[in-house]
Amino acid sequence: EAGSAMSAGSIRAMLRERAGAAKMTDPGAVAGSLHVLLVGAVIAGAGGDAQAARRAREVARAVLQEHGAQPC
Repeated sequence: EAGSAMSAGSIRAMLRERAGAAKMTDPGAVAGSLHVLLVGAVIAGAGGDAQAARRAREVARAVLQEHGAQPC
């Protein structure tokens, strides 16, 4: 549907596709980890954690590096 939120499955699929395109060692694991991180950051932010996104970015960087991304 136009304008509707993405489903959890479609978010994971998009993350898996991008991880595969980036030649990550395990695109499914990257997608699962980043999806859990995304959901947790949203919930933490909604609960008042003003630093949730910053911390999520740091953890995401570590996940990506663990699976073959070059350090940035």
